[in-house]
Order: sequence, then structure tokens, then C-alpha cells
Amino acid sequence: MVKAMVVLLIPVILAWAWFSRVPDGPTITPVDWQTVATTARAESPYPILTPENLPNTWVATRVHWYKIGKLGLDGQAVPGNTWQLGFLSPEKIFIALDQRDAETATLIKQVTKGGTSDGAVTIAGRTWTRYDSPDGHTKALVLTEPPVVSAVSGDTSYEGLAAFASTLR
Repeated sequence: MVKAMVVLLIPVILAWAWFSRVPDGPTITPVDWQTVATTARAESPYPILTPENLPNTWVATRVHWYKIGKLGLDGQAVPGNTWQLGFLSPEKIFIALDQRDAETATLIKQVTKGGTSDGAVTIAGRTWTRYDSPDGHTKALVLTEPPVVSAVSGDTSYEGLAAFASTLR
């Protein structure tokens, strides 16, 4: 009877050991954003913003440059020259930078998740409009300098977004 119990317990223990492994968290895949930024700066009709002196504890996880009319991630032609850059902060909060020179109202609606204006803040001499999403989680700072709109967004405080925006050049 003991042999039968051992024979039955071994597969159970192995299955439990295999399926109870808990990963350390999602895999974060860094991207080389500087190369794409160089291309975007060469092709863009507006100044491309990128962070300077951002600590190396910030990890770039998203970068895209789309010229007007090219297909975006959704398979649709982008309505304007679009620059997208995203970082994961040391606190594991995703902060996004989006810029576009056409259909800017649509861009603002997308990055703010349909948010409403919530005042303004001045960062490095520029006035950014604050937006709060309807669910209260996502905040955004939007800089309008026609013809381009730049937006910094994330599920963090306005102060956290302003700190990131202050690194943009």
C-alpha cells in the first residue's frame, strides 16, 4: 500500500511543483528608442520631443514613428505625422509621450481617454493643459503648439507627469 501511495503522490507533487511556480512579473522588453527618434527627427515637419537626462532606471518599452498616411498598429492609415514613446518608471508606471500634427483633437481624446480639462501647469516656460479621465485613473498633460500637439499621459499624478515632461527637449 505504501508503494501505491508513493506512485500516486509523485505525479501529484511534480504537477503541483510545475504549476505553482510564480513568475517574478511580466517580462519587460526594452526598445531602442534613440534610433527611431533619429529617423523621426529627420523626417518630421515638427520638433520631436525626447527625454534628456532620464535616469537609466526608466525603461523604454514603446516607440513608433508614423509618417502621415502610413499604416499604424491598428492597420489604419495614420491621420498625421505621429511620434509615440513610452517608458516604464522605476515604480512600474507606464508614461506615454504622443505627438501629432493632424487630427489633434482625436489624439487628445485618445490619450486622455475622453478626459476633461482640469486647469493648466507651466513647465519650462510652456503651458500644458491638465486632463483627467472619467474614471479618475489616467491623467494627461497636453501642450498645444500648432500645428503639433504633444501629450504626456499615465496612471499617475500630475506631478509625476510634470516631472517627466520637464525632461523633454
